[in-house]
Amino acid sequence: MKLIFNHSFRTVATQKEADLMIQMLSKNRINARIEKESFNPSSTFSEGSLSSNFEILINTQDNAKANELVMKESVAYLEHIEPDYYLLSFSSKELLEVLQNRYDWSDIDVLLSEKLLRERGVAFDKQIFESINEKEIETLSKGEKKSRVWIFKGYLLSFLGGIGGALTAYSIMKTKKKLPDGSIVYDYDESTRNHAENMMYISVACLILLAVARFIMLKN
Repeated sequence: MKLIFNHSFRTVATQKEADLMIQMLSKNRINARIEKESFNPSSTFSEGSLSSNFEILINTQDNAKANELVMKESVAYLEHIEPDYYLLSFSSKELLEVLQNRYDWSDIDVLLSEKLLRERGVAFDKQIFESINEKEIETLSKGEKKSRVWIFKGYLLSFLGGIGGALTAYSIMKTKKKLPDGSIVYDYDESTRNHAENMMYISVACLILLAVARFIMLKN
């Protein structure tokens, strides 16, 4: 039976972290694979970083089990946290920001932030922060919407013909990005992709007509 790795479970900074994650998952009968991510300047969440990351891929069906496993491991790790761990020096406001942007932090950082806030007597509603993060993912998953001016210019250039226009339109139709939760979505919203598809067909049609016209002119 062929193994399917169709879900980006976690992204870590080093090969060692990736290997440890794979070992932990394997011990619990969860098949996983490491894939090295190269720097991509067009990626929403890799801008400004020239370093490569290591992506842990699993099967979508194993996601819930894998998340539960990582959560248990993280909770256990908190009992042996180093006294100089950087998060311990964070102010309460900074810890709340960690919860508000949980996808930018590790599971351990999120759990430790919650633990420290409780110890300091700082009240917070965990569900509100989870809702904020879910709404952020929902907004990002819709993709970017191009302006009407861009769409008008795109159609105009398409009717003028040109391989560059067709390739640009195709890129807009197909380019994808990874969201903080690991899901893969299109860079642009459905409406923009539909316009881009129309532009590509128009560009190709115009190129063919121009080629035919040129052939007839040369023949005559």
